[in-house]
Amino acid sequence: MGKFSILTVLLVMGMFLEISLAVKPDWVSFMKQYKKEYKSAENAAKAMAKFEKTLARVDEHNKKFQNGEVQYTLAINEFADEDPDEFHLTHHGLKPELRLDDSTRSVPHERYVRATPPDSFDWRSSNKVSAVRNQGKCGSCWAFTSLSAVESQVLIAGKSSVLLSEQHLLDCDTVDLGCNGGWPTNTFKWLQNNGGSKADSAYPYTSGCCNTTGKCSGANAPAVQTVTGFERLTMPATDDTLKSFLVTHGPLAIAVSGSEKWDPQYATGYLSRKVNQTMDHAVLLVGYGADSVGKKYWIIKNSWGTGWGDKGFAKILAGQNDNVDCSVTKNLAAYPTIS
Repeated sequence: MGKFSILTVLLVMGMFLEISLAVKPDWVSFMKQYKKEYKSAENAAKAMAKFEKTLARVDEHNKKFQNGEVQYTLAINEFADEDPDEFHLTHHGLKPELRLDDSTRSVPHERYVRATPPDSFDWRSSNKVSAVRNQGKCGSCWAFTSLSAVESQVLIAGKSSVLLSEQHLLDCDTVDLGCNGGWPTNTFKWLQNNGGSKADSAYPYTSGCCNTTGKCSGANAPAVQTVTGFERLTMPATDDTLKSFLVTHGPLAIAVSGSEKWDPQYATGYLSRKVNQTMDHAVLLVGYGADSVGKKYWIIKNSWGTGWGDKGFAKILAGQNDNVDCSVTKNLAAYPTIS
């Protein structure tokens, strides 16, 4: 059965559903803006019901924000027709259990103890962070974060910017598990041992639609960037230690608990920090800062597209003491080395 257009969906749904007049214009606008298509009228009806729930949830949450009850706002984006729990099943992918021994590449945190980092820092301000992309419905955050870190090292080295191929990793990396997850330092090591990364233009991303990977191909496409290794900061560490590591070496692949309070509709403000939660999502740490009242935060680049957060970036509330926030860096704070 072919996909249903906006007009067809509305005609069919109008025959079988009672559509709230209050939500109908927003639903039509949403479908047009994000070019939504559904395989059947039934699927469209389910999506609209989820969208209506999202509208109500966003409105209720933002009222709490105005009352000072929560620290971030929500907004409608491309994920508004998805249930949050279902969303989290397909939009993470960090698998700590896959982590290979990387102790030989660990940098003692004591090396940075005496360093005094600046009060605030953001690698975006010097254009050393590549474009935000969207992993879609595939547990490939590990691949997007790994290559984002490589791309930043390319920019820091003064080379021409190039978007690298996540699909190459998903299809060909035999250490990690494609859409079923992976671990960034595994990826750095695999790239080091297998000739480097191919360009996205030669090996484009296709797994975002359906949570599946393909056969390793693109053998004739040359690698455009080699990786010579990686370095990982050892734990435990203080906030200042992590900041110094970030400022000295570049954006870092880090682990977070993405399924805890990382709302698909997040727009602005501070995401809640969760201590001792399962680390299930990889993101790129690009900076840090503090607001006018001294509230500290980390700045991360996500892989959920530019419609999420601040054009794909977010602020995570940091620990307000000297102990590094383990929900941000537990077992992973690493950058690749390149040639």
